[in-house]
Amino acid sequence: MLVELVGDAPPALHLAPLATIASSIATVREALTPYLAPAATVDHVRDLAAFDALAPQDGITAIYAVGHGWRAADGRYTVAVRATGAGETRLLDGDALLAAIARVVAREQRAVCFVDTCAAAALAATLPGAVGDRCTFVFASAADESALEYPLDRATRFALALRDALAREPADIDAVALALDLRRRLIAPGLLPPQQVSYWSLGSPLVLTRAGRSGTAAGAWKTHRVLRAALLTGGALAAIAVIAAAAYYRTHERIRITLGDLATIASDVQIEVARLEPATNQRVPLERFHAGASTQFRVLEPAADLLVVISARYTDGAPRALHFHLHHQPGWAWRAKNTDLRLPPAEEILRHPTMAYIPAGPWLKDETRTLTVNRQPYWIDIAPVTVQRYLPVALRAAASGAIERDRSVLLHDIQNAAGVEATGMTQLPKLLGDLGAVFSVIDAAERPIARTTPAEEAAALLPRVHVACPTCPAPMSLDEARAYCAGRGMRLPTRAQWELAARGTDGRRFPWGDRWNDAYGNAGFPPDVGKPMTLRPSGEFVGGASPYGVIDLVGNAGDWIEPEGAYEHTFMGGLYRYNRDDCTVFSTSPDTGEIWPRYEVTCRCVSR
Repeated sequence: MLVELVGDAPPALHLAPLATIASSIATVREALTPYLAPAATVDHVRDLAAFDALAPQDGITAIYAVGHGWRAADGRYTVAVRATGAGETRLLDGDALLAAIARVVAREQRAVCFVDTCAAAALAATLPGAVGDRCTFVFASAADESALEYPLDRATRFALALRDALAREPADIDAVALALDLRRRLIAPGLLPPQQVSYWSLGSPLVLTRAGRSGTAAGAWKTHRVLRAALLTGGALAAIAVIAAAAYYRTHERIRITLGDLATIASDVQIEVARLEPATNQRVPLERFHAGASTQFRVLEPAADLLVVISARYTDGAPRALHFHLHHQPGWAWRAKNTDLRLPPAEEILRHPTMAYIPAGPWLKDETRTLTVNRQPYWIDIAPVTVQRYLPVALRAAASGAIERDRSVLLHDIQNAAGVEATGMTQLPKLLGDLGAVFSVIDAAERPIARTTPAEEAAALLPRVHVACPTCPAPMSLDEARAYCAGRGMRLPTRAQWELAARGTDGRRFPWGDRWNDAYGNAGFPPDVGKPMTLRPSGEFVGGASPYGVIDLVGNAGDWIEPEGAYEHTFMGGLYRYNRDDCTVFSTSPDTGEIWPRYEVTCRCVSR
């Protein structure tokens, strides 16, 4: 008998129906037909109600359950089935499923049950249950493993192996020996990952015999039922990865996400997977789901430029960026098809508020996009330090004598700004600008296109009044930047650390992709009409975040890095006054090394 139980999975699991239901039934039916007793019949029902209405029959029953299964939050094996002809879905745990099987296997009968689902061996935790010692079970996958289907072959991997095994075995075969044969077939080396077949058996041996002959300690072999159950596969703690045919295998990868002890410091954990397209600056959502009580997930995604984002509500209320950027290409290598993403320990996450986590792994470096490996994960500030955040630090350092007031860029600017205000020189740029406009009318033809205006030249001579923008990046010298990070128990990033945090793993030109977008970064000379060239507040260009969630990286103010090479003072990211093509994630800029930089350069720190 073929019993087709196809229930709807809980929406939170985001599971798609299997593509090989009808053909898998046909494959198994064909394989078992030679073992049918002459008088045996094969019925076909499609829901649990019809299945429960069946009366136990004489002989031995063959039950084949194929489809989707998963482990619930408590670890119990769970399936979804059609409960009535109207299509109502009912969730069955392992005990309930065994009870349903027991109702059609009389106490004097024996049965062999093939469980071809994801996490199939998880059912063993509830055995023997209602079936006692009457049934021998053969599981197609381990308790934490996915079972596979082949869309091109239109059957599950286990169904095809069962067909081949039964066709080649001798006339009489012990059910346990069959399970061992299936295990050898599904763990054989190949392009696809191994599938761990196991079994559970009590009582006397059960023997399958061809051509209507039977032999067991209990009596004659009579195959008269095949239970076809589509049991829904796994979200929360189970595997969702179906690599079907060779083409499908080549273009997909399996990602295992381990949250660890994140639940001890966070709630409302959500996982989002998106495909990135740097050529068009696009981010295409693929799926999003709540973690619930689960701590580990397996998702099957295209082998592409992917971003996995773990967001949550943290107990301390601080924002954090836990992003994983994967740049994979279609291929055949098994190692490249499986990626493990592990969050750092909760204690470490809690110690780094307002910082982005940069995991270890390969990435494309420099303008040449050279393959490089980051071997040590680290944390980096999501945003540069602002004037309002750094000013109290600078004032305390000056008061304690840790730094001379005249050697602090910000304090020096404030002092000079006060002097400019007191002497009334703030009107100088406007006056010179008006005068320049007069001369430009007199001799406009001789004015070079790239020449700055008198107002711009005057403004460049005056002190920068950063205090007027408390949320702008704080200007500082290299020594100040080092001291600021050291005071936090951190340090300045190296060039490679800054670049990786800014561009991710795929070798993009700007943090958001390969095309400049004025809405994502503050840069461009000459400026557009009506757009002033000035420093902008940090966080104004959130759309320009890198794949790791780091913001305000190119244009606006530069970021100090630990010097490398000939230059002792180097910053990254360019400036608002730079040409857009010079504000890339890989361009370094030297500074004069004087007490006060020629440019607006700030800092962001990394963990030691």
